[in-house]
Order: sequence, then C-alpha cells, then structure tokens
Amino acid sequence: MKIDVFKLLFSDLHLEPRKIPKIRGYIANRFKEYDILHNHDDNKYLYRYPLVQYKIVNEAPALIGISEGIRVLETIENEIRTMSLDGEKIELYEKQMYFNVEQFGCADELLRYNFISPWMCLNEKNYKIYLNSSDEEKKKLLNKILIGNILSMSKGLGYTVDKELKTYVEVTPCQINFKNKTMLGFKGHFIINFKIPDYLGIGKSVSRGFGMVKIC
Repeated sequence: MKIDVFKLLFSDLHLEPRKIPKIRGYIANRFKEYDILHNHDDNKYLYRYPLVQYKIVNEAPALIGISEGIRVLETIENEIRTMSLDGEKIELYEKQMYFNVEQFGCADELLRYNFISPWMCLNEKNYKIYLNSSDEEKKKLLNKILIGNILSMSKGLGYTVDKELKTYVEVTPCQINFKNKTMLGFKGHFIINFKIPDYLGIGKSVSRGFGMVKIC
C-alpha cells in the first residue's frame, strides 16, 4: 500500500542524538492538546505505532509525520520558531519540509536496510533469553523479533501482512543510555522482503529516534 510521509527538518540546527528526548519533551509540552505528539492520554500511555517520530537526520533535528500525524505537524509547524533545550532558547531560522507518498508493505524481492540509529528490541523477558543463548540462537531470536516488529508496525498503519516474511539480521550489540539506564541495543543491517520508507523506526521507542532505518 501507499502511505503519506512528511519530514520537517530544522536544517540550521545541529544536535547529537542524545538531545532527541529534549526535543520531544519540548514539543509535547508546548502542544499538549495533540496526543499524537506524545502518545499519552492524561497519565495513561497509548500503545500504538507513533505517527509522529522525533529524529536526528544528518545531525539536524527532524519530525517525521505519517498519515494523521502529518495534519498535526502542518498545524503546528508555523508556531515552532524557537526551542528551549536545557534552559537555552534556540532560534530556528531555517526549516525544510518534504512530503512523499511512499510504498509500504510486502515486496517480491529482498531489500537491505541499515539501522542508522540503534535498534532497541529486547524486553525484560527476551533480554534474559538472549543473554543465555548461543550465537546461532541469538540470530534466530533477533530474526523472530524483527518480524514481530514489522507486524506491529503494519498493524499500527492499517496494513495486513499477507505473505511469509523472510529475514536475515546482521547486527552487533551496543550500549544505549535510555532514561538514565544502560540498555542493550543493536547496530548493523537486515534484509527482508518488505518495503519500509526511509527514516521510519522499528522496535521500541521509535518516537525517540531509535530503530531508524534506511534502504541501502
């Protein structure tokens, strides 16, 4: 199927990926009325695939909107002229906006993607399984998790996966500092017979920039 994807890039601002939660916090607090920006209803977390995702793309902060998320970004875009990060007010002089209609879903061929930000995919249960597995078992587990990530993403975007997914994950572990905790993530690439638009995230905490992919 085809999905609409909108990228709002603050191209005159250069930040490190660790600043993404600050950007997300600023935008979410400033525009609290739009739950799609923060995925909370009062104090309750809304479990759904994020339709607005916060990224660092080529060192510049970016907001990625998908489907309904686009309308929200178009509504607030003109009001974002400054950001306050760590108590510092930052003027935003240059914004770039890109709108694309992208293919999403099962493909007839195998496609290769790079993780351009760490893939965070382990929960408490499968983290323990991963640690106690052989190298071969770890690969099988990560392939299984990747398929689960794709199925969850597809469900959130209203797409039904109607064919067997074939995957090959080639990643190495890395440490992630997440909410002041050290967690295990992965860098590398994967191959799958599925089309994913560039810069969308898969796995856990994709709204905070994790699991961002790009076809290669």
